[in-house]
Amino acid sequence: MSDPTPSRPQADEPLDLLIEAAEIVSRHTLDLGRLVGLVSKVVDAELVAIMLKMDDDSLKIRFARGYDEDVAADLRVKLGKGITGAAAASRQTIVVNDVAQDPRYIEAAQAIRAEMAVPLIARGDLVGVIDLQSTQIGHSVIRSTACLN
Repeated sequence: MSDPTPSRPQADEPLDLLIEAAEIVSRHTLDLGRLVGLVSKVVDAELVAIMLKMDDDSLKIRFARGYDEDVAADLRVKLGKGITGAAAASRQTIVVNDVAQDPRYIEAAQAIRAEMAVPLIARGDLVGVIDLQSTQIGHSVIRSTACLN
């Protein structure tokens, strides 16, 4: 006997996953674990973090994969500072193919070579930033920019 409840097709296409991610961000309450999981399916990055905007105009990691626990707990980035702070302040995605060549880079983990920071905007307000970092210069994290914009 078959299940009478129609099942949703498995979202394995990048566009489907990003649509689902956009739906999560647009809700009043963010499901950060689910959002990181979806982003991780679309891009291959060693470090993935959701940094939320705090009342003091800083960004703080609220959910992370791949980060040292102490770094994730303690790191705060002021808006306009670092790659993530610059993305938040400008509300534009920032892609850095080689962080060693970018003076804005704030080292949160050794061996990181590429970074992409995507601002999270819900209902016109800056909510935070999705930060993706890779150990390879110009890694696929960078090639995913068009999808995450």
